[in-house]
Amino acid sequence: MTSKKSLGTPICTLSQFQSFISSLGLLSSAKLHFGNNELLIHSTEASNCAFVIMHYRTPIETPISIAIDLNNIKGIKADEIQIYTSNNQLIFNDDGLMYKCAALSDPNVDKRDREGPAVKWDHVNLALTNAHVKKVLTMINAKNKYNFDFSDNVLTINDATDNAMEYIIEVEGSGTFHTQVHGMYLVDVFMAPKYFTGCVITLGNNTPFKVSYACEWLTLDYFVAPMIEQD
Repeated sequence: MTSKKSLGTPICTLSQFQSFISSLGLLSSAKLHFGNNELLIHSTEASNCAFVIMHYRTPIETPISIAIDLNNIKGIKADEIQIYTSNNQLIFNDDGLMYKCAALSDPNVDKRDREGPAVKWDHVNLALTNAHVKKVLTMINAKNKYNFDFSDNVLTINDATDNAMEYIIEVEGSGTFHTQVHGMYLVDVFMAPKYFTGCVITLGNNTPFKVSYACEWLTLDYFVAPMIEQD
């Protein structure tokens, strides 16, 4: 059996690794920041049309920031992973099965690594339950565009491409707002795992579309650029 000492310098343990991976569908690479009792990721995706902010709270033994290709670890099936660093790489230890990820020296990854946008535009925050989110997931097609319209305490989600499905949700809020978003991003920002009770949608008028989740150990914020609609 390989001793832990030989793996390198310990960083942390992720006891909900599958949740960590499933939250990063929009990103193919990113810089991971370990420190202050959390793993932090804040990055745009490659096309610069979406932004992901993750705070995964866990004790950190060795503060470090390192960029990796996330595709190298998305195939790991374990729920609990110990992470080490050695020779400018991260080592993901699945009970003796090691996945080694060399640090990326890609200036584009560094450029995409930055603080997330602040919501400074007129908007409404709409709280959806997991039951709502599950129904949204049934209607989302990655090839289609979707209108999100809110007024008079009603959120209407409409398939703007096929006009085949519409979902009407009664939810408290004020104002009138409209934004169109592409399904290719929505399939990765809507989720309904048991550790979240739901999400909060931040909706403006043709402004970035924000979806937020929070539980005791994980917070996620997704921003998606609105579609430019033709008159």
